[in-house]
Amino acid sequence: MIKGYRVAGHLFSFRIDEADPMWRYIGRAYDPFEADFSQEPLFNISVVEDVDIADKEQVYVDNNPEPGYVKIAVFKYTDGYYMEFTQYGGDSVNGKMTLTPEGDVKVSLHGDFMEKWMTFTNVTQVVYFIRTATLNTVMMHASAIYYKDKSYLFLGKSGTGKSTHSRMWLQGVEGSVLMNDDHPIVRISEDGTPIAYGSPWSGKTHCYHNMQAPVGAIVRIRQEKENVIRRLRPIESYGSVMSSCSGFPLEDRFTEGKSNTLQHIIKGAPCWELGCLPDVDAALVCSNAVCN
Repeated sequence: MIKGYRVAGHLFSFRIDEADPMWRYIGRAYDPFEADFSQEPLFNISVVEDVDIADKEQVYVDNNPEPGYVKIAVFKYTDGYYMEFTQYGGDSVNGKMTLTPEGDVKVSLHGDFMEKWMTFTNVTQVVYFIRTATLNTVMMHASAIYYKDKSYLFLGKSGTGKSTHSRMWLQGVEGSVLMNDDHPIVRISEDGTPIAYGSPWSGKTHCYHNMQAPVGAIVRIRQEKENVIRRLRPIESYGSVMSSCSGFPLEDRFTEGKSNTLQHIIKGAPCWELGCLPDVDAALVCSNAVCN
């Protein structure tokens, strides 16, 4: 069975056996983004029995030490890229995939069902940010709020309180809606406006909204003993946003594409730093500054 999905305007597809129980989990996260094939998909992911490439050269390792993430080893081979995915804290390879320049992806999944599901959604994220890197699009590690026709993105390392701060907005800022709690997408429109989009990738929070809004502000969160906010200078803004964007330095065109997109983001959306407590007053201090 094959189904198409559109996230931030980019179409992709899955080809998986109709009886595969994976579809039940796919439905929960991806169904809000289901779309017909009105254009050629940017990439196609097919789940197969096994993927094996003998002649390959390792070019990159993303060894994220944080729980919930995976180790990703990237290899180059004659027809494109080959990758191996290992779950956090494990030694066994739970996924193998190939990616061709045309966007054809073949992936094999290994381990128990939840390991397979986590690997599958990680594969999809990785292919998405690689294939959109040159298309004015970035995937951000952030929590995103929709409020008064604009989006507000909260950045920070895991554990610094991004999700908590979003919850404080929901409690204290009337009319705010959680847009995505882990990986919203930001795409630059034709007129140069940064637009944030919901995505099927929302971490532990089941928040899969197919919605979009111009970016009103980007706020980096840090824990502090009082609630205080300041506007970042352009060079600070670039560094703040860049550190929270997904991407692998595999090719110069990917790096350049990401950099160009970031420049448009900080030009079109003010960036702030919020030192805060995990309380509603922090949301009020933040919203009073960034929404006015």
